Amino acid sequence: MKHATLIVTAAALAIGSFAITAQASDGKVLEAIPATGERMSMSEVIGKLEAEGYRVDEIEFDDDGYYDVDLYDANGREIDVDIHPVTGKVLEWRVDR
Repeated sequence: MKHATLIVTAAALAIGSFAITAQASDGKVLEAIPATGERMSMSEVIGKLEAEGYRVDEIEFDDDGYYDVDLYDANGREIDVDIHPVTGKVLEWRVDR
């Protein structure tokens, strides 16, 4: 019995150490989120986007595991982006019309 418990525990730990895959509400897999690594703070995400010339209107950490950011570009277009929480990479980009 102890051997079986040890195997189950080891398997659970091994599975938990792999990357977690985020899935958007439309069922599309966006990108793997590493199980380790600290996510960027909202301030860091805002700073990164503002340094690239965008004005951030709203930011939230979404249920899908990404930062959902509403922002404006230099031409005043409203853009909705999904930001990877660890790398800060833009994963999805939607221009609101």
